[in-house]
Amino acid sequence: MLARTRLVHGGYLDALFDYFFWVFFVGIAAYIVYSLFTKRGKGRMFGGEIVETLLPTISKRRGMVRTNIKVHLIKPSDRPNERDIGIEFSRSAVLAWNMTPITLTAQEASQLRELIDTGLSGES
Repeated sequence: MLARTRLVHGGYLDALFDYFFWVFFVGIAAYIVYSLFTKRGKGRMFGGEIVETLLPTISKRRGMVRTNIKVHLIKPSDRPNERDIGIEFSRSAVLAWNMTPITLTAQEASQLRELIDTGLSGES
């Protein structure tokens, strides 16, 4: 009876629980790293596949914060014959990093371009 109690309390089951906890934790961390730092993972955030990253990227530094803007050509997973524009805003500081993906259809990208042109020309 004592041997069975030892197996249940503090023995094999605790070790098995610790093992599964760490496998689950490492698996989630690996998926997050994969999503953030691979082209395929970023493509999923945009809702498709990144076909091309348009250069040059825009980079601006203000104090300790650096902001980068990248523009991607996206092949949407739900409309494979069309192309979307993906805009990636990423901000990084000493111990912080943030990435915001924005996906625009061709029509929305044209509207954004018109708004920027209007703003630059000073017309309302």
